[in-house]
Amino acid sequence: MSAPVREPNTQAPRRSSAGYSMLELLIAATIATTGLFASLNMGTSVTRGNTDLRYASEAQMLAEHILASVQTQGMLWIDEVPYGAAEELKRVPQSVGDSTAWLVYSHANGGFNKDKRVGRLGNDTLWDNGAQLLIVDGQSGWGVKHFCAHYRVTRVNADLARLEVRVSWARPPTPLDDTLKCKVSMITDAHADKKYGSVSLAGTIMRNLHASEIVAPSF
Repeated sequence: MSAPVREPNTQAPRRSSAGYSMLELLIAATIATTGLFASLNMGTSVTRGNTDLRYASEAQMLAEHILASVQTQGMLWIDEVPYGAAEELKRVPQSVGDSTAWLVYSHANGGFNKDKRVGRLGNDTLWDNGAQLLIVDGQSGWGVKHFCAHYRVTRVNADLARLEVRVSWARPPTPLDDTLKCKVSMITDAHADKKYGSVSLAGTIMRNLHASEIVAPSF
């Protein structure tokens, strides 16, 4: 008498209630690793975003400081050739409607210093001695140079000029050394918005109409 023929077992082998298969462990590890990388990328993006917001706030402060400083220079603008302290007003075009090219705003236009960047309060404290008393992050407010400041002046009429200020900073992965010379291409480059963050501000400067004779400030 022949032995009975067993039918093939088509059911998957059962797993012990106390353990997991190797495939399940690999899937779980892959999901966990993917989630970890996603969390790290999100953290990096948040950090970069916060840094960009902080730089934007500081750049706004610097742009306002530059505009206010040049407006203060207006007290020396009593003729077509302002006093030596009024560096920016020397560049007001003679013809109404004309504008200068974009210029670099730095102490004495950079002097012999190759690094033309400035801190959040600029480098020129002649017009704001109170800036010297401001402590930022444990350092003098103008001691940490992050920003490139550019400006251009337009003659509105005989007694008015318009000042445009653009403050820029390097965005990752753009290296910081890329901004050392504060090249005008930071504004004119078609891809500048991807490489640099920026804040723009504009205002008017009025010539001093009420003084027939004035001397340079001694403060």
